Amino acid sequence: MTNVIILLMALLVVSKMAKPTIKRSNAKMLIPTSTILENIILTVEGGYYNPLMFGKEVKDSRYSNSDETMFGIDRKNADKKLSAPFFQYLDTLDKSKWKWNYVPKKESVEYKTLMQLAKDYYNTVYNQLSKKYLPKELMKIVEESNLLKAHFLYAVFNGSGWFQFFANKLKDADTTDVKKLEKIAIDSRKNGNPKYTDSANSLIAQSVNKIINISKN
Repeated sequence: MTNVIILLMALLVVSKMAKPTIKRSNAKMLIPTSTILENIILTVEGGYYNPLMFGKEVKDSRYSNSDETMFGIDRKNADKKLSAPFFQYLDTLDKSKWKWNYVPKKESVEYKTLMQLAKDYYNTVYNQLSKKYLPKELMKIVEESNLLKAHFLYAVFNGSGWFQFFANKLKDADTTDVKKLEKIAIDSRKNGNPKYTDSANSLIAQSVNKIINISKN
C-alpha cells in the first residue's frame, strides 16, 4: 500500500506543468516562478550531498554542518513539515551510487518528481517570507521584475535572515523606481551584511552574476 501511495504521489507531481510565460501590458515577458526556481536549483544550488562525502569527495569546509541535501534542501535545516513530501520521496530512491552533486536525468520520473516537490517547497516558503517581510506594494513591484523575483526566490535558499535583510534594504530605499530597486538588490548581495561573517557574505556575493543571468533567461 505504501508503494502505491508513493507512486501516486510521484505521478501527481510529475503531471504538474510550469505556467506559461506571463505577458504584461508593457509587453515585458515575465519568467515563470517555476522556471526561475529550476534554473536556481540547477545552476546555483546543484544536486545531491551526503555528510559521508565530507572530507572525501567534498573538502569545502562550508559543508561541515550540512546534512543530507538535494536541490538545496537540507534535511536538518529545512522546515520539517514543508519538506516532508520531498524527503519521503527521496528516501524511496536507491542513492547508493549517487556521487556528489548528482542530478537524475531530466527525462526520468525521479528528476521530474524531485524537481516538482522542490519547487513546491521553495514556492511555499517564498510566499510565507514575502507576506512577512515585503509590503504589498513592494511585493507587486518584485513580481513585475524578473531580476527582483530571482533575487528574492534565491533569498529563500539563502535563509530567512537574508530574505529579511534584502527586504529591509528595499523598504529603506523608499522608492518605487524598479531600476533603482534592482540596483539596490544587486548591491546588497555584493556588499553583504556587516552582521555576518566574511565567509557568509562572500558566498552571497558569488551568486550575483548567476542571479542576473537567470533573470534574463
